[in-house]
Amino acid sequence: MRIPPQSSHGGSSSPARTRSSTGPIGPREPQLVPILHGRAADWYELHGDPESALEHALAAGDLDRVAAIVTEIALPTYYGGRIASVERWLSHFEHEGLLERYPGVALQGGWVHAIGGRAADARRWLDAAERGTFKGTLSDGCTTLRPWIAVLRAALCRDGVDQMLADAESGLAGLPPDSLLRPTALLLLGSAHVLLGEDARGDALLRSAADEAERLGATDTRMVAISERSLIASAHDDPAAGQALALQAQELVDHAHVDHYVTSAIALAVAARAALRHGRWDQARAHLAEAERVRPLLGQALFPWLTLQAQLELARAYLALGDPRAHTFAQEIRDVLDSIGDTCPECPPD
Repeated sequence: MRIPPQSSHGGSSSPARTRSSTGPIGPREPQLVPILHGRAADWYELHGDPESALEHALAAGDLDRVAAIVTEIALPTYYGGRIASVERWLSHFEHEGLLERYPGVALQGGWVHAIGGRAADARRWLDAAERGTFKGTLSDGCTTLRPWIAVLRAALCRDGVDQMLADAESGLAGLPPDSLLRPTALLLLGSAHVLLGEDARGDALLRSAADEAERLGATDTRMVAISERSLIASAHDDPAAGQALALQAQELVDHAHVDHYVTSAIALAVAARAALRHGRWDQARAHLAEAERVRPLLGQALFPWLTLQAQLELARAYLALGDPRAHTFAQEIRDVLDSIGDTCPECPPD
């Protein structure tokens, strides 16, 4: 490493420029290494590059700073299609004591582990977030974790659809208007209404979720909301609207780098069903082949209201094609229902 020089205005120059103007820090000066990494983290944060600041904070051993940055950027990074980066950052906080010490990080990890189908980890990180004392500000300006925890609990749907609805309402009420989590809360609220047979109310909320997700850049949430609206349209004998919405969802999978997310399964299932309704068999098979990549995650059913629905739609598509995998999906659905018992009993649609 090299010591960043001071600019002519008294501020630090870019760490990249320091290489040409300073000498290296050798083995006899190891005590300077964390100081220099801290200085580099300062510079990157000041210049709007929190990811580089995070890497230098890690190298400096400054977990307080790492936790603050992860809490701030984890959700936007996830929505940007880079869940692997978020998982790598979270791996530095695996120890139980660190999770309670940094509940903001634990909450982000609860989401990511749930999306990744890691049930035990998702519950452990969520429990740590609830036990810890949060002192700071989340990316949306919230100074408490309560709305975020409520939204995650709604997504997990542990206690049935009525509680899912209550949790989504509670979370939504506590989130700022520009919160990146607000579209997710609207999605969950709309989905709960649909599960309770209130399609018109649910569709209106899902439309709001998609609009808010587009405005705030929550691509993953927008994809799911549009997919759900496509299913509603098709169920109400509006195939043209169902097809148009399915195409929108498919385009998001193709262009937003979320094809490896478990949430892409519902969009691909909806696109496959829409293709079959128009006699496009090869296109339907291509969508199903894409969905196979995330199929192992569906069996975890951490978001049972979504994953079971995706499995059912995929099974129906395979059945329409005369593909024996329809029966395999049916067995997997039964296995999931057996594994979750009475949790969210209303979730699987018939």
